[in-house]
Amino acid sequence: MKLQAHRLANHFPMMGSSELHALAEDIRRNGLLHPITTYEGRILDGRNRFAACQKAGITPRFEPYKGMEPLALVISANVMHRHLTGCQRAILAADLLPRLEVEAKQRMRQGRAKLPDPKKQGRARDHAAATFGVSARYIQDAKGILAEDPEVAKAVRDGRIKIVEATALLKLNTSRERLQILAKKAANPKHINVALEAQAVSNKRKLNGAASLATVKGKYQLFYIDPPWKEDCPSVSRPVPYPQMTQAELLALAPQVQRLAADKAIIFMWTTSPRLPEALELMRAYGFEYRTSAIWCKEGKAGLGHWLRNQHEQLLVGLRGKFPTPPTHCKPNSVVHAPLRGHSKKPDEIYTLIESMYPGVNLRKLELFARHRHDSSWEVWGAEAPVVKARQTPIAA
Repeated sequence: MKLQAHRLANHFPMMGSSELHALAEDIRRNGLLHPITTYEGRILDGRNRFAACQKAGITPRFEPYKGMEPLALVISANVMHRHLTGCQRAILAADLLPRLEVEAKQRMRQGRAKLPDPKKQGRARDHAAATFGVSARYIQDAKGILAEDPEVAKAVRDGRIKIVEATALLKLNTSRERLQILAKKAANPKHINVALEAQAVSNKRKLNGAASLATVKGKYQLFYIDPPWKEDCPSVSRPVPYPQMTQAELLALAPQVQRLAADKAIIFMWTTSPRLPEALELMRAYGFEYRTSAIWCKEGKAGLGHWLRNQHEQLLVGLRGKFPTPPTHCKPNSVVHAPLRGHSKKPDEIYTLIESMYPGVNLRKLELFARHRHDSSWEVWGAEAPVVKARQTPIAA
């Protein structure tokens, strides 16, 4: 027997294969307890029961719908009697909200109620929220997903991803990138983190799109670097908010950094304790000799670590040529106490510390792998760095 589903029923996802198999076994043992409801010659409620009957070899029973609100029946049967997630209900509410509003207006025009005040139309969303058991804000987010990419919305509706994951996917530029991640998720649903995958694609694009150091001109007397090392053990739940690079990729920049360094120059390079050997290797490759270091003592909760719970980072100082030491009264303390700000964000106090070492000396300063520009005296480069016009006037150290 072939019988198609009604368009109203098709708004809701079908059961998964395991659930459908269990339903078919139950019908085979106990028979079909509830008849399948039809409307306009199609299945309005009972698509899963119909499919299970066919799977079990049982002839289904039907009854026509005689009410006035078929959509209300479909919503009640699926939202109230099925284990749909909040994300699925939000997408369904956003998808069906326009039709609910149309049916309400039709009933009103038939004389059962007054037409709504246009200023109160926002209440329709609140009513849908109450009907589907989700917040109005959740429905608003779902509407945005539906408008932006129906395929991503369908993945939420089918229960494959959550709204927060859909939001991460929509930050990608192309539908092709989103579909590739959805395909990976479908192939390995337990081990693919959609938000992490989307962040990785975004970071790779930023890294590829970063201006080459070849476009940076002139010589610099001061370098400030926070190398974006690729994590050895990336978190399975926390996306890294910036493009990462391997040690080999960072070392490959050495010729370009050396080209930009003045004969007499100083470098300030961040590192964690586990990364210290790599940081020293990188400093040497960039043409600087290690001299000393400062410590940022992170105020607040201690971090993680295999041996010790790390609560500090090191700021290595290296020299190129005979760069002068700062005056005695301008030498800062080697320990900086500052609170944590965010993942890999360093304290702004470090800019003040660096500038205080050479007061009145107009050094040309370059921050590599910058995520913002401290002020107009600093020039920046990196995948996330703002685009600014570099100073062209050469400055003597």
